[in-house]
Amino acid sequence: MGLSLDFTIASLCVFCALILGTITRDHGIHFIQEKFYGLVIGLVIGGILYLFGVIEIVTGASQHLPILIIPYLLEKTFDMPKAYVFNRIGSIFLLSIVGGLLSVILASISIFSLSPLLGFSISTSTAAQLIIILMLPGGELGIEKENSQSILLHLSISSICFMYPLFNALTNGAISFVREWSLGLVFGIAIGAIGSLLFRLTFYSKLWSIFEVSSCLLVSCVAYQVSFELGGSPEIALVLCSIVLSKYAFIAEVSQLARTSLLSSFAGICEILGQLWIGASIWGQPYSLSFLFILPIMIASSCICNLFCMGLGYACKLKSIKLKDCLFAPVAGFRSLPTICLISLLPTIHLGSIVICCIILDFFGILVSWFLGESKDESSYLISSNPCSKLKNIIQGLEENYILPIFIKESNENVILSPKFNENSQRFDTGIQVRQEPKDETSRELQALNLNLNLTEIELQGGLQLK
Repeated sequence: MGLSLDFTIASLCVFCALILGTITRDHGIHFIQEKFYGLVIGLVIGGILYLFGVIEIVTGASQHLPILIIPYLLEKTFDMPKAYVFNRIGSIFLLSIVGGLLSVILASISIFSLSPLLGFSISTSTAAQLIIILMLPGGELGIEKENSQSILLHLSISSICFMYPLFNALTNGAISFVREWSLGLVFGIAIGAIGSLLFRLTFYSKLWSIFEVSSCLLVSCVAYQVSFELGGSPEIALVLCSIVLSKYAFIAEVSQLARTSLLSSFAGICEILGQLWIGASIWGQPYSLSFLFILPIMIASSCICNLFCMGLGYACKLKSIKLKDCLFAPVAGFRSLPTICLISLLPTIHLGSIVICCIILDFFGILVSWFLGESKDESSYLISSNPCSKLKNIIQGLEENYILPIFIKESNENVILSPKFNENSQRFDTGIQVRQEPKDETSRELQALNLNLNLTEIELQGGLQLK
C-alpha cells in the first residue's frame, strides 16, 4: 500500500521549506524562515495543481487541518516557562481576554455598519468570526523557538482558550460558550491531576523515557477527545491538562529533553503544513477585494483596545505595557496555526478573502519584526506585571503546602546507576543497570560521597572497587 498523492506532495514541500529555512538562517537572515518558504511553496504548488485541474487535493486537505492544533498546543504548553507566565498572568489575561473581547465587539460593529458603504453585506456574527480569525496573535517567523519567553506566545495560548469557544458561540449561542468553557476546564484539570497521580505510582520508572514521554502526550490527547465528545472545549482541556502534567508529573530530565525535541519537531512540521495550505488555498476560491477593508478596521480596533488595556493596566499596577508594542502587536509575527485551523472551518464564500488578508498580514508581520528587532532582553517584552501581589503569595502557599505533597512521593530507597555486567560472558554490555537500596542500608560508596565531598583519587578508586 503506497502513500497518497497529497501526502507525498506535502512531505516534499515541507522538506524543501526546511532546507531553504536552514540555508537562509545559516547566512544570517532571520526574517525569512521556514514559514515564509512554506507559504511561497504553497502558492506555487497550488497554482500548478489549479492549472492541472486537481485543486480538490487542497480542498480535501482542509477537513484534516484542525487536528494539527494538537501538537501545536502540546508544544506550547509543555515547554511554557511557568514562572514567567505566573508573574505576568494578570497582564496577559488583560490583553488577551478583555482587550480581545473589546476588539471583537468594536471591529464587528464597525464592519457591520460600514458594509453597505463598502459594497458587501455581512451579519454581525459573521463579522465577529472573521475578526476573531484575523486578530489571533501571530507567532514566530520560523519553527525554531529562539525566544521561549516571547509574550506573543503566551498571549496566543490565552487567546486561543478564550477565542475558540467564542468563535463557536457566535454560531451555537451564548450557552455553548459557558458549556465549552466549564466542561473544558473541569476535564482538563481532572484528567491532568489523574495522570499526575498515576506518575506518582510509577516513581521508579525514571529511566524509561519512552514511557514517560508517551504517557504525558497520550493523557493530554485523552483530555482533548473526552472534552470534544462530551461538549466541552477540547482546546481548553488539552491546554489545562498539559499544564498540570508539566508541573506535577515529575519525570527525568532526559525524558523532558526528549519530549521537548519531539514536540518541537512535530509542531514545526504542522506549522509549515498550515502555511502550505494557506498558500495553495488561494487558488480557485471566490474573493472580494472590498473585504480587504476589514484589515484596517481590525488593526485600528485592536490598537484602540490595546491602548485602553495599557491605561487599565497602569491603573491596576500591572506595568508596563509599552506604547510601541500596543500599536504593532495586531500585525506582529506570522499567522499561527490556530488562525489557519479556524480559516479551514469557514464557508467557501469567505475563504478566499480571508486567506488574502492573512497573507497580507504575514508580509506586514515580517516588516514589523524587522522594525522591532529580535531583542531577548526582558525589558523589551510587551508586559511585565507586579510579582509581589498578595494573590500570588496565597496561591504559592496553597500549592506548596497542600497541592505538591499530593503528587510528590517520598522514596525510602536510593537508586544507583552502574554499567550492565553480563555474568556469563564476564563483560560489560551496552546500557545502564538500575539498583535500588534502602536509605538505611546505603552502600559504602554513596556514604563516602555524601559524607566527604573532597575525596582523594585513591579514596575514590577504592570506593568504586567495593562490592
